[in-house]
Amino acid sequence: MNKSAKELINSDKNDFSDPNNPKLSSIFKFYTEDLTRNGKTLAEFINQYADTKIAEKEEYSFITYDWSLNKQK
Repeated sequence: MNKSAKELINSDKNDFSDPNNPKLSSIFKFYTEDLTRNGKTLAEFINQYADTKIAEKEEYSFITYDWSLNKQK
């Protein structure tokens, strides 16, 4: 999981251009409860893998998920 988490967090699915106002993949919105279950905040979970560390916030902006990626071809 560590390699996959690092790849996802540092991918273009997130926008850390402003670490004080990061825009996160919707995956983090869907799975916040699972990722923070061990007592870490969402920022702490992300920052353990992120090349660019993000600020601790009460609320984050999430990038809209492209559901068309799930369509059968």
